[in-house]
Amino acid sequence: VRDVTEQVKAEQALLEREVSLREAQSVAGLGSYVTDIRSGIWTSSEVLDQLFGINKEYERTVEGWGALVHPDDRASMVTYFVDEVVGKGKPFDREYRIVRQSDRAVRWVRGLGRLEVDAEGRPVEMLGTIQDITEHKQAEVALRESKELLQLFIEHAPVPLSMFDREMRYLAASRRCIEEYGLAGREIIGHSHYEVVPWVTERLKAIHRRALSGETIRCYEERSERPDGTVRWTRWEVRPWRSGDGEIGGIILFTENISEQKKA
Repeated sequence: VRDVTEQVKAEQALLEREVSLREAQSVAGLGSYVTDIRSGIWTSSEVLDQLFGINKEYERTVEGWGALVHPDDRASMVTYFVDEVVGKGKPFDREYRIVRQSDRAVRWVRGLGRLEVDAEGRPVEMLGTIQDITEHKQAEVALRESKELLQLFIEHAPVPLSMFDREMRYLAASRRCIEEYGLAGREIIGHSHYEVVPWVTERLKAIHRRALSGETIRCYEERSERPDGTVRWTRWEVRPWRSGDGEIGGIILFTENISEQKKA
């Protein structure tokens, strides 16, 4: 009779860790793999098989992995793996598209991997993970489209409209705004409003600060005098805009020249 209690405990602990790891990978959409560099054969976790939509019979070779990569990304990804990772010993770190075999759905993944080398420094194995980042990439695209749509709306607004960050740097400005302030041909995006329009009074700067604190301020008619002596009547509104986390990201300024209306 031999006491195997410690061995059984160790086996149970290992099994529990494997279950926990599998659950964590499933929740994170993160699969793992090990690639034998000499043979090009790779083994994969259950979660990675689900991510790729493959079964146990799938050919797990470099060519098999290449077949999973989206056709538009395939050549560059295979070249990257062979030349940069295996050839130069660099870590694998790329975002790319795959075509899931089970339903032909296009998914975005991020692959990470590091090489293990032998005593002579030759790569023998690569260990890594692949994570499904489709939702993240879709959110990036939606955000970029939203920003482009906002900039397009502001640029073509039929009134002088400008958008600033918290430091009063231009993020966007309508064509009417550029015409109204005589800014045609000047690069203003990223520049301070007070640098671009130096005659802004301390009173207006204080109003901008109030808006950056969350207040919306309107004025239905205001008389102002330009440095060249030109008198102008305006109607304006300044209000804060908020980022996705609810924090104030800057202000939007609307200004309408009503000088002709006042003259009439």
